[in-house]
Parts: sequence; C-alpha cells; structure tokens
Amino acid sequence: MSNILDFYRKDPLSKEVLFFLSSLKEDLWILEEDVLGTIAHTLMLKNQQIISNEDARKIITELINIYNDIKSGKFKVIEGIYEDIHPYIENIIIERLGLDIGGKIHSGRSRNDQVALDIRLKVRKELINFHKSLNNLLESLISLAKKTIDIFCPLYTHMQQAQLGTFAHIILNYASQISRLIERIEFCFNSINYNPLGACAIGGTSFPIDRNFTTKLLGFNGTILNSIDAISSRDDFLMILMFLTLGADIFTRMCEDLIIFSSKEFNFIELNDAYTSVYSVLPQKKNPDTLEIIRGKMGRVYSSLNHLLFVSKGIPSGYYRDFQETKVCLQISFNIIIESTNILTGVFNTLKINKESMEKYLNESMILALDLAEYIVKNTNLSFRESHGLIGNLVKTHKNFDEILNKNLIEENAIKLFNKKIVLNQDILNSFKNFEYILNLRISEGSPNKIQIDNLIKILSNNLKKFKDFVDIKLEFLSSLEKNIIIMANKLIDEKI
Repeated sequence: MSNILDFYRKDPLSKEVLFFLSSLKEDLWILEEDVLGTIAHTLMLKNQQIISNEDARKIITELINIYNDIKSGKFKVIEGIYEDIHPYIENIIIERLGLDIGGKIHSGRSRNDQVALDIRLKVRKELINFHKSLNNLLESLISLAKKTIDIFCPLYTHMQQAQLGTFAHIILNYASQISRLIERIEFCFNSINYNPLGACAIGGTSFPIDRNFTTKLLGFNGTILNSIDAISSRDDFLMILMFLTLGADIFTRMCEDLIIFSSKEFNFIELNDAYTSVYSVLPQKKNPDTLEIIRGKMGRVYSSLNHLLFVSKGIPSGYYRDFQETKVCLQISFNIIIESTNILTGVFNTLKINKESMEKYLNESMILALDLAEYIVKNTNLSFRESHGLIGNLVKTHKNFDEILNKNLIEENAIKLFNKKIVLNQDILNSFKNFEYILNLRISEGSPNKIQIDNLIKILSNNLKKFKDFVDIKLEFLSSLEKNIIIMANKLIDEKI
C-alpha cells in the first residue's frame, strides 16, 4: 500500500518524521465515524450529480465492505505509511477501484472538515455513553439514600464535627451534583450537534454540494454557517472537557469521603471486598485501592483540559496540526471518566453502612450545640450571639453533652454571663437526646429533616426518569441514523444501473 499523498511530494517523508506526524493509532477511535461520514458524503455527491450513480455505487460498495469489516473486527490498519486514517481509507478505495473512480471520493471535502465531522459524530456517542453511566450512578445513590434516611451521622466542616445529619443527606449531596452534571452533558450534546462537513479546507468549495443533505442524514441540529468556524473552532470540545473535569472534581471528593469514612478511625462504612485489595505484608488491612485509583486517574482528565487549552491558546484562525491533539484529550477523558463512573456505581451498590459506629460518634460529641443554642434563642430573651456564647462556655467546661442538658446549669450561666434570667423546660432539654426530634426542628428547606430529604428524593427521582428518557431517545436516534445511512447505501448498491 502506497501513500497517495506522496504523489505530490518532492521528497518522501522519512520514517522518523512519519511516525512523529502520524495520528493513526489515535484515529482508530474515530474509524467507524470516518467511514459513516464518508458514506454520507458520497451519497450527497451522487445526489448532487457531482459523481455518477455508477461511480457512487462502486465507491459505496467498498465503503460498506470496510464498514462491515470494522463491525466484525476484521479491519486491520497497517502503520508506517499514512499520517492519519482519512487518506488511509481513501487509499483503500483507490486501490480497489482505481484513481479515476476512487479519486472522486474526496471531491468537495478536506481532511479539515472531515476530522471535525468525525470527532463530533464520536463525541455524540461518548456523551450518551457517559450520560447512561451517570444515570446508573444517580439511580444507585437515590436507592442508597432511601435506605439510609433514618441513619444518623455527623456532618463536617473543616474536618470537624459540625452538625447532626443523616447518611442519606450526604448521599443526596452527591446525587444533586450528579444530576446537575447530567444536565450539562445534555447541553453539551445539543451544542456539539452541528455539521462542519462542507466547509472544506477553510473557505468552502466550488462543487455544488448540499450541506443540508448531510446535516439531515447525519442527524445534526443544523449546519455550522461559517467555514472558518467549522474547521477552526475548538470551543465546543473545550466546553465538553470542562464539564468532564467538573465530573472528575465531583468524583475525587466522593472518593476522598469514602476513603476517610472507611478508615478504622471513622468506621462509618465498609467497602465491599470486590472493590478493595489486600495489603502485600499487612494482613489486617483492606485497602480502598479502587477509590484511590479513581482519585488519581481524575488527574488525567484535568490534564486533558489543560492540554487542549494550551494547544488552542494563541493559535490563529484556521486549521493547524496542533489540533490533532483534540482526539487524544477527548478519548483519554471519556475512557477514564466512564470507566470510573461504572466502578463508583458498583461501590455504592455494595456499600455497607455502620450505623452503630456513627451513632457512637454522635453520642460522644457536642454536635447538637447549635441546635441547643437556637432553642434558647427561640424560647428566651437572649440574642443568638448571647446564646452562642452561653453554650460555647458550657462546651468548654463540660466533657459530654448530657451534662449540659441541665435546666439549672444553663439558667445559672445566663445570669452569670449576661445578667439575664431565662426559664427553660427540662422535658424539652431531655428531648435533645433524641436525634429524630432534633432533625424535626430543622425546618429550613434543604436540611436533613426527613420531609426535606423525601422531597429531594422525589425531585431527583423525577429528574432520573427524564434523564433515562433522554438517553433512550438519543440511543434510538443515533442507532436509527446509522441504520438509515447503511440502508441508503445498500439500496444504491442493489440498484440496476
């Protein structure tokens, strides 16, 4: 197999330079999309009578053969000849049909708009794959929240026990972030779904192409109307990497929480053995390696965003080979984050909650100090800052919270500190030993009150249903588009010329 582009070179590329320039390995990521896009382009050329029906039939016959080989895993790429996949496929057609017929396949098209098309077609699929994985994770989180709505635990600020909460409240914190991430992924899908094909190298073509035909055939929302923008802009890809990085940021914090909560010092949760590993020399340890690796690999997603930002920075309008790195950044990020999403779903599906351990922490803490201060404010003439100082003083001078829940102690300290007489109800103070009672007092929207948690679960469950519908619709949409292109191609092949 010879390189058709070498025909125009005075001196052939050295092997060293060819391997340096080549993106052939990375292009395998968009191989199927390249062939489908070429079939769509050829059908358009035929419809516009830019090439004859007979030539189109022969070209598409070979493209379908390549497509079937890709689907069956039989297609093999020979390295060391071509710089990228686009002339590689074109050369196969030319070798099989001759330059006079196969050489027509690239009419009205450039590698510049071709690669822009291929990446958009591939990213559409990857966004839906990620969306589907996130749906599964969200479903797992909602299910776990329903099971842990009555499991009380400390909530932390500055890694210090801050307020009483429930484990469901922590889980719904994750679920809320995942829900927003999914909405952003849907936004990305709609933003990326525009057709660059037909922009050619940068300034369009004199061939009477029909961009609307390929736009409709490939299921795009519309056509990118400026040819420079179509082949040059990378803002959509940067935006997608930004949102994937947001997902990576969410995942790293989730992993860190789970790693801390699973430590012997906390013992709030236990990870399933399927998601841990045994220490090589310490038999007593079960390591959260899966979570640590996810946390570590998210750095590659961050790096991919920075990579493409640095690539794009300061590049003049137009197409440059620097943009070859776009595929690498996107492929790495999608592969890592989808795989990590699936692993996290398994972790949450198999998570064991140590209720007794969390309640032991609560019983030995001063975590209800704020709740007590607020009760005093609502039922006496003390301001919040006075009540805060009163309870703060008692916390410093007593070892456990039960000692503070003493009517006489609090009333005496109010006189001592502020010269104010207050009257409290000992029965109500005794109720502060009941965690459910305390959370029922938290009436603010978004608090770990059971009513608020139930409301959020309903909202997220409704979101999940919409998200699943979106994925089902888009999967069917993308599948039907591909089938329709193949049907049109086979129909042309079967025509009697």
